[in-house]
Amino acid sequence: MAKKYIQFLIFSFVVFLFPTCEKDPEYYNVGLPTFENSLLVDTKPLDEKTKKNLEGIFSIHKGSDLFGPGLVLKFNKDKLSFFGEKKGIYAVLDVGENNKQIILEGYWRKAGSGDAGLLRFIIDKNTVNVEDRLLNQDFSGTYWVSNKNYEVSLSFERELKSDNLAHRILIIAHRGGGRTADRMHVSENSLEMLRYSDYLGAQGVEIDVRLTKDKMPILYHDADLNMRLLQKTPLLGNISDYTYEQLSASVRLFHGEKIPTLNQALDIIFNETQLQLVWLDVKDPEVLQAVLPLQKEINENSRRQGRNLLVFVGLPDQTMINAFLDLPDYQNIPCLCETTNADNAEKTNAMIWGYRWTMGTQEEEIQNMDFQGRKVFVWTVDLAGNIKQFISTHRFDGILTNYPTLGAYYYYMY
Repeated sequence: MAKKYIQFLIFSFVVFLFPTCEKDPEYYNVGLPTFENSLLVDTKPLDEKTKKNLEGIFSIHKGSDLFGPGLVLKFNKDKLSFFGEKKGIYAVLDVGENNKQIILEGYWRKAGSGDAGLLRFIIDKNTVNVEDRLLNQDFSGTYWVSNKNYEVSLSFERELKSDNLAHRILIIAHRGGGRTADRMHVSENSLEMLRYSDYLGAQGVEIDVRLTKDKMPILYHDADLNMRLLQKTPLLGNISDYTYEQLSASVRLFHGEKIPTLNQALDIIFNETQLQLVWLDVKDPEVLQAVLPLQKEINENSRRQGRNLLVFVGLPDQTMINAFLDLPDYQNIPCLCETTNADNAEKTNAMIWGYRWTMGTQEEEIQNMDFQGRKVFVWTVDLAGNIKQFISTHRFDGILTNYPTLGAYYYYMY
């Protein structure tokens, strides 16, 4: 009786800290703020050298109440991302220049919340040497909170560490970039989320794969159609009860997107992102058989075209491991063994062993994996202190998180 009471107390405490997603849908409909009168009109894109000169580690003189003591500035494709520590704050800014100015404008947001606002910097070319590191001196901008504007002032501290380090940590975004429940402006496991993952600091993504009634592999986390992930739909039951055509016609993800096929997702990742790794979280052996041809195709295309991208099949439990070992050529299939038993990594010839963060830093097992030539990932790490701990050990090859912006902050800071 006492044991059951203790379990009830623990359950109640968890529910208090992590409330259910069954809230008013408007709670999650947090759009991103935009400038009504953008100053980027009639500007041209920055050249690669200028982009590089905007990157670095910066200290904050004014605006630390919102942004914390320091920021990482990193270009991802065509946008400049800011990564901070305080409440997981980050910013994504569009950039452009004219004859006189360099303009940065976009939004800031706190991870996992609805707090967001606008952010703008105007850099006068007459006061800086754009041929050298652009921001070696202090520069200022404006941020908005609830229609009130405040000054933010930054100073360049040092350059970013190289992404070509012999041993680096890949930041892997859970569910394609983050959970719908964390009030993202796009839905988890959507094509829109995959397109956005670069700006969140991710170098890889984990995506969930299920099968429809007509055996089409699609991206979707839960087994059933539910209001946690979807808009209202006339369909009830499990994903596997319906064909892809039925789902495409009658089901929309929380923010209005269609459920994508795995083929569509891999095509977007390959052609429209800079992602280097895809972790396929397959839910049962039947899904495994369906995804293997697509995995093989994209990995072969990556090799032929010199694209730094590799797709792994995740093996989360013994059932999946047994099904994988039954494959005639399993030793040649890139897989990620994510069970607590590290021996399974060797049995499956996994390139990566991934384990739950609650198991700690696993120094001895990591040494064994290094000796075997395998990489080690840790999942799913969301608390800031834990993300910092795992990254600062410099022993891991990847970290899976719902908050890749925090992962990027700690990676470049430490």
